[in-house]
Amino acid sequence: MIGAQFYTNTLDISHPCHYTLQDPTRHRLKTPPSSPALYYSNIFRTIPPTTNNTPLIKHIHTIITRNYLNTRQPNHLLNEQPPDIANTQNTLPRKIQITLSRLRSGHHPNLQAYKHRFNIQNTLSPICQRCMQEPDTTEHLLLNCPTLTHHRTLHHISSLRDLWLRPAAVAEFLKAVWPFQ
Repeated sequence: MIGAQFYTNTLDISHPCHYTLQDPTRHRLKTPPSSPALYYSNIFRTIPPTTNNTPLIKHIHTIITRNYLNTRQPNHLLNEQPPDIANTQNTLPRKIQITLSRLRSGHHPNLQAYKHRFNIQNTLSPICQRCMQEPDTTEHLLLNCPTLTHHRTLHHISSLRDLWLRPAAVAEFLKAVWPFQ
């Protein structure tokens, strides 16, 4: 996206890098000619024309972002496209926002399964240290750990989707059961 936006700016004759569009591409070995300008011009050609007098740079951002969001893989915790994150997340402290984001990906350094997978602190077992029954994953922490049933009920945590739809409630649950680092 940034490369396509830069290429768009270099199309202006007054741009200091405009000359790079005029340089012939040197042939190396037997590979077809290529250059950053050729690469980004191909991306630029796939962008539909702007509408409603939208600045071209903003239009490129919108189109490429939309294409990415429409083609990304499903979230591995939900096995589907995740919902939009509720605006209440923006009111939370940055440290908690980071914690929630890490939990959404299943890669939080407080999870035993994560520590075990990446051999952090010589973790020998992925098993939850609270219940000693199952691997300590995001799903186990939020939905299955029997030692957290009271807190889960108190904060109405009933689904992994709560990480996206009810971040403030999940944050309160985490404060009650999990030390923030």
